[in-house]
Amino acid sequence: MVPQSASDVLLLPLTILFFGVVVYALAYGKGISARTMPRFRWIGVGLMTLALFLGFQTFWGTMDPVYRASLPGKRVIYSHYLVFGAPLFCVLTVGVLEFIYRRKTKEWE
Repeated sequence: MVPQSASDVLLLPLTILFFGVVVYALAYGKGISARTMPRFRWIGVGLMTLALFLGFQTFWGTMDPVYRASLPGKRVIYSHYLVFGAPLFCVLTVGVLEFIYRRKTKEWE
């Protein structure tokens, strides 16, 4: 199925990503104030990883020249990049935040 607009590509993965970021941000905020991270932050990480997986599947479709030629415009092509890039950025940011938090609190020792 060829998407007709950028919103066809972006809607599901970015909605899942939004909820994942909200859950993780709430958990991170609660963890900073309580000095111990709640376990429900992994639900947010899981949602972000799901969005990354869905975005990668969509992005990988642009590697097929026939599919890419059938896309209606540059906005739709760029939305294929965004739908993979945004979750990738968020997952990498979570990795950095976890590293900083654990280094600050020495949680892994």
